[in-house]
Amino acid sequence: MNNYNNQKQRKLIFNFIIFILISIVIIIISYGTYKIFSKQLILRAYEDLKQISNMKIAYIQEILEDQHHDINIFVALPTVRMILTSNNLSQENISNLDNIIDNILKNEYQRVIIVNTEYQIIAPTKLQNINNLDSNEIIALKEAIQSREQKFVDIHWSNGNLVYGIAHPIFSNGNEYDINNNVIGAAYFEQNVNQNLFPILLDTKNLFNPSIETLLIKRENNEILFMTPLMFNKDAEPLSYKITIN
Repeated sequence: MNNYNNQKQRKLIFNFIIFILISIVIIIISYGTYKIFSKQLILRAYEDLKQISNMKIAYIQEILEDQHHDINIFVALPTVRMILTSNNLSQENISNLDNIIDNILKNEYQRVIIVNTEYQIIAPTKLQNINNLDSNEIIALKEAIQSREQKFVDIHWSNGNLVYGIAHPIFSNGNEYDINNNVIGAAYFEQNVNQNLFPILLDTKNLFNPSIETLLIKRENNEILFMTPLMFNKDAEPLSYKITIN
């Protein structure tokens, strides 16, 4: 009888050990499978986010290329060059240029400004003082004239609006690639980011996950400046929130 009980006890212990071993094997296999699939899911999510990022970058580049095209056409207009070179401007020529600028403003642009080489505003005539411009804009116009190159004005606040712009030199014969061509002024094209950039850049309607957040950031020394609104921090206005890199 004792023998039987001992055998039964040993069998139970053996079965229990087998159960424990099988459980450990299952846990190891499950953990390994989880690690493999979780890694694949992370990689897939990374690739999806990378595609979204590339799509947004391409959109920004397209906007800047369109603006570059618009400003190139504008600075080559004979009326623009005549305004900057003529000593005796007729009211008709001034009105024509103001009308051209008014038509451009209807096409997404918030401001179009022309200055001469003495940094005086030539058009539009309703804006007479260059000091009414933001310091970033004044610097860009001066650098465009001095360097003979186009200058980009990064996103900034101006007159209560979040804007960015391009300052482009204006040449006497319209050919910017002629090294003997004189710079006679500069033009500045400004756009409101809430009208043409942020609506599509921050749009999540067509994304697979509406919680995905697109951020436009800029490095400033050892800090990262957030240039776009934050989805999960409504109090953080654009250009107001920073984090330290380290």
